[in-house]
Amino acid sequence: MVCTACSYNATQQPCGLSNNPCGGFSGHFCAGTFAPDDLRRLDPEVLAVLKIQLRAALEKVDEADRAQAEQLRPQTLQEAESLENKLSAALAEVKEWHAELKARDAGKKPSK
Repeated sequence: MVCTACSYNATQQPCGLSNNPCGGFSGHFCAGTFAPDDLRRLDPEVLAVLKIQLRAALEKVDEADRAQAEQLRPQTLQEAESLENKLSAALAEVKEWHAELKARDAGKKPSK
């Protein structure tokens, strides 16, 4: 196992790996960083624990992502209307660019 700095343990439990240089039995809530060669030498029980920890960590990331997405959404009617106005103005600007590009491209085409 390679350990530079302790990595986050989503279960918030000591990792329980006796060879954990990050201090799994010293009250630290972390797991080491495993290099691919290290994974091949782990016994199936340790791999099962790592899978559980990975799934738990991914679920926490998903929860945080969902919470952040909810916070970014407009929370009031006024915020929603303001966002809609800004998006409408941006769309109008893109339509202008589109028309300019279309006209420019039409002028560049060779005549037959």
